[in-house]
Amino acid sequence: MLDWTLRYAFAALLALGAQDGPQTIEGGALTDHDYRFEIRAPNEDWRLLDQDTVQAILPDHLAGLRGYGRTRGFNMVVFAEALSSLDIDEYADILVGNMMFETSRVLARETVELAGREALRVDVEGDAGMPVRIALFLLPRDDYYYQVHVSGPAAAADFDGMVDEAISSFSLLEGTVRSRAVVIETADTYGIGQLVENGRFSSLAYDFTVEPPVGYRLSVGDDLRQMSSDAEIGLIGSVPDVYVTVTVEAARGEAAAIIHGMNVVESEESARHFTYGAERSFSVWADEYAGLPLEFRHTTFLHDGKSFQIMTWYQAGDRERALQSLPAALAAIRPLESGTRSELVGRLARRPDPDSTIADGQALRGGTFVDFDRGVSWKKPADGGFWRATAGSGLVAKEELGCELFVEQPVTGFWGRLYFDEETEIESSEEYHELAVLYFTEGMEPLERGETRELGDRETEILATEIDVTHDGLPFRYVIATTRRDGLGVDLVLQGTRSNLESGAASVDACLKGLRMHEGPVEMTSIADDHFRDLRLGFELTAPPEWILVEDTPEPLRPIGRTIEAKENGDTRMLVVAVQPPADNMRVEALVEQFGSFLPDRVGVLGVKRERKWIDGRLGSIETRVTKLGTLFRTTGEIHTFASGACLYGVWVFGDRAQREAAAERFSLLSVPLGDD
Repeated sequence: MLDWTLRYAFAALLALGAQDGPQTIEGGALTDHDYRFEIRAPNEDWRLLDQDTVQAILPDHLAGLRGYGRTRGFNMVVFAEALSSLDIDEYADILVGNMMFETSRVLARETVELAGREALRVDVEGDAGMPVRIALFLLPRDDYYYQVHVSGPAAAADFDGMVDEAISSFSLLEGTVRSRAVVIETADTYGIGQLVENGRFSSLAYDFTVEPPVGYRLSVGDDLRQMSSDAEIGLIGSVPDVYVTVTVEAARGEAAAIIHGMNVVESEESARHFTYGAERSFSVWADEYAGLPLEFRHTTFLHDGKSFQIMTWYQAGDRERALQSLPAALAAIRPLESGTRSELVGRLARRPDPDSTIADGQALRGGTFVDFDRGVSWKKPADGGFWRATAGSGLVAKEELGCELFVEQPVTGFWGRLYFDEETEIESSEEYHELAVLYFTEGMEPLERGETRELGDRETEILATEIDVTHDGLPFRYVIATTRRDGLGVDLVLQGTRSNLESGAASVDACLKGLRMHEGPVEMTSIADDHFRDLRLGFELTAPPEWILVEDTPEPLRPIGRTIEAKENGDTRMLVVAVQPPADNMRVEALVEQFGSFLPDRVGVLGVKRERKWIDGRLGSIETRVTKLGTLFRTTGEIHTFASGACLYGVWVFGDRAQREAAAERFSLLSVPLGDD
């Protein structure tokens, strides 16, 4: 069952041309020959979106429309799914429940006509960073349900009119509906200890690889987090829908057998499948999720200090078809060859640290986290370990609210949280530390307490204490580290099994020593006649003597971004806009495209000619040539929009070609959010 992520629908989708295969575009109409429907653009304010275009943003969807001009901000997408075991009201309840709004409410629910047949319409309004509304149409046909979603701003004066216009484009074709295996290529990407290249996933942290068989695709990033917040990788198969996740954790010494026992799922039925190089026993059971009858298969096993869990599920009614493709998916999970691992580790080490978040007064970039107002930073150890860090909006996805930073070392097998205590009146570092130890171990029954140690340097004195406890029979260890300055207390609390922390003692100390308290707040921005630097948003701009740099950030943009304009004799020579992207599930490509679509309004262009380019190291870069009326003449400019380090950038340069090239070189990105590193 595909979770409907509403915010994807507001991403800027790019229209592509006709293609051969299951879909064709001809005469202003898109025809899907398998699912037997047609979309015909109502007028010039709507553009057709084929399967490849839609799936760049919404995996598994089939086609749609994007609004332009008068209909700007409205989108329509079409999806079809075989769900004969659910009636239409049950299906609607599941889909509405999966809409990922912060808050939402159902405005209306009624039976309507769609494509000459009876359909159900449900209107939902919610908060996705702005008030948005979605009209969901469900149309049963044979053993399938068509979903047609029309979304747009909730405040639109003629929302229903826009919906009627979009929905009029959808019609059904005669013939038998048939499913098709959706082949979606996962773009090359990487994470901490993870690499996706040529459609193959490799976990260097846990030494395994997955190459999807035909009919399956990899599930990574936000797509994977919808299935499991803890999984290392996922697989999604179509015809029928089959889901597979692989979750791994370090398990050493006396804890290994206990962890394995805790992960075992008892069931009356079992089956054997080949996976990770051996035939293994899977527990099999049925259950309901959001009213949908599902069948689950699960196995867990220990290997080389790691505990693996492999989970798969599908609709209970699709068991026979699911078991035709599932063996190939499970067999695709294999150990990583040692020679291949060494090569991939070397390649990954040359890539920039991908953990990045921009938040209010904070930045995580280049392996360094900084809270500017509090003057506190933490730096990943340079020990070659696969250190992962999460801050800002990422803490919500990991359900780690309450702390400022979440860090983990998957290879060693421990994790930690950074907390601030801003109202402490305790002047003694030793007394503050003792109170912190009591606070974080409250309600526990410590088995053993180690001696308090001193770490850090003269600038940042850190006190650390180890506490051993037992959780459900599992020997567990906490390392509580504290430091303080001028009424601010800082706590870094690490935890994991005792075996993991003992084997990773050097990594524990390196993690604690990465904590730093500065003498006071860290300056986020600086501006002078010839130089501007923003450490939080991660860029700097230098200017020749004839330029004047002016910060000209519009008031609505100030909480999330900054605008810097470089002028010469009253004319704009360069304009830089940096924006913290919204905390939602939009993909980078979609955000870049959306950002680039409204930037020209800022400089009042007379004409726009857009050309898409992919610039090495700048994912989703778009170059736009514009004509602008200056003080005395028209001038040509270029706009580059791209995403880097959790931030979106728009960079304008104006003048002749040589002037534009020289200006572009004056903009540069900052690798870390500290000016002295």
